[in-house]
Amino acid sequence: MADAQDPDRHAMLQEAPGPSMGRLGLPPEQTITTLCRTLRQAWTIPRPAEIAVTAKADQLGRMVHSLWDRLGRPGPDKIAARALRYADRRAAASGHDETAIWEWGYLERVSTGLYLLSFGADHLARPFLATAEQLATA
Repeated sequence: MADAQDPDRHAMLQEAPGPSMGRLGLPPEQTITTLCRTLRQAWTIPRPAEIAVTAKADQLGRMVHSLWDRLGRPGPDKIAARALRYADRRAAASGHDETAIWEWGYLERVSTGLYLLSFGADHLARPFLATAEQLATA
């Protein structure tokens, strides 16, 4: 798909690539590597200037901090500690290098897991946090 976007219409073609990666039974490292490759491509699409990377990192960091405590620390503290460290680094820097992609991926994984837990969707949240725990140990 060489021309999958139309900036004038603020549109981008998105197609379902197949089954959810969570259903493929891949090791977490392979899943994250694949997701990072996909993000590297997605992040090359021009973004509007008003999207503030530092604001998003700050917002996710505040959400992780707040929900982690409010939910009674739903896992080992190393999960939140790493997510907060990555949020701080992403707020202080931008870029599309491999480190930035890994850190964004991890931060999004933890914040999504905590967000899902916050409204009682434990069965959806646990895989996000379990993967984050495995990655925090690696």
